This record gives sequence, C-alpha cells and structure tokens, in this order.
Amino acid sequence: MHTIEILNFLIAIYKYKRYLEIGVYQAGTFNAIVAPEKDGIDPIYDAKYKMTSDEFFKIPGHKPYDLIFVDGAHLHEQVLKDTNNALALLADNGTIVIHDCLPLKEEEQVRKTEWWGEIWNGDVWKAFAILRTRPDLETYVVDSFYGHGIVRKGQQKPISLPLELNWQYYQANRNTMLGVISLSEFFETEMKRSRTNV
Repeated sequence: MHTIEILNFLIAIYKYKRYLEIGVYQAGTFNAIVAPEKDGIDPIYDAKYKMTSDEFFKIPGHKPYDLIFVDGAHLHEQVLKDTNNALALLADNGTIVIHDCLPLKEEEQVRKTEWWGEIWNGDVWKAFAILRTRPDLETYVVDSFYGHGIVRKGQQKPISLPLELNWQYYQANRNTMLGVISLSEFFETEMKRSRTNV
C-alpha cells in the first residue's frame, strides 16, 4: 500500500523517531510503521489515546513529533484543525501527511458524519487547497491511493481560490490547485531534499 510505503520512506530518509497517527481505525497502517516511538489517536478503535484529536491536542506537555499522519474525520474543517494543531507539535524538519486529498468521483467527496466501509474521501481536498494559500508552509500532493498531502513549515507561493470550492472547480483545477506530483516524483524530490536538509 502506498500509504505505508510513503510514511516509512520518509522515516528512513530523514531518520524520524517519533510518529503520530490521527485516525488509527483497525491499525493496519499504524502497525506497519517502523518508527521507534509511535502514538495513535482514535475515539472508537483501540489506540494509545482513545479520544478525539481535539481532546488529544488539549493535553499539555506532548513532545514534538517528526511525522504526523492525518487520517481522522474527513471533513475539511476538522482536517484544517488537526493540521494546525499538528503544526504546533511538529519537530524541526518534520512532515505532516494528510490522506484522502484526491477523490476520484464526486460521490466520494460528499460530506457525512458516518462511514460504513465504502470509499469515502470526504472534502479533505478543500482543506489542502486552503493550506496552499499560506505562504508559511511547503505543500504538495502525491498522486497515490487517493492522494497524500505533504505539509511542512517553510515557504511557498500562495495560490488564490474562488469564493466557492465545488466539484467542478476541483475537476478543472485539481493538479495546479493542489500541487499534484506522481509517486516517482515524490521519491525523487524527497531524496534530493533529504541530502540537503538532514
């Protein structure tokens, strides 16, 4: 699975030690991650922190994390909240990976509060588009397994967005709006970056 491959690749090339996963579900991804220290958050399934991400981030004294995987509630406002909270806990040269940034069909990005096992990305893509308007971040999306958004503290040229983000705009502007690159480009880009940033 590309999710595990991407996360473990980042851990390996940057020598990341501390990993946090928001939305553990059945722990398939969590258990496959090779970081020395791992914490998981999930209000329903077994996790070290069996609570909502909002509750977790209110706990004082957390040590910084090198890699944070955001895969909890797939509603754009919650993804933005989780990402902003994650940025506050992100170590120097750390990375946030946001899943489900590239829905393939309109019905996969509808907003709902319950998930019953079918493919559902929610409107995560809207959150990532908003993050791309910030000049203090470095962001792009890997075109793999419904899209993995990469977020770091840094610098980027902010994009402009229309007042309404809808499916038609997504279809016409997906790649430029979200900074989409291929999986092979991701590996090449991050290898080059690791040689100058570690």
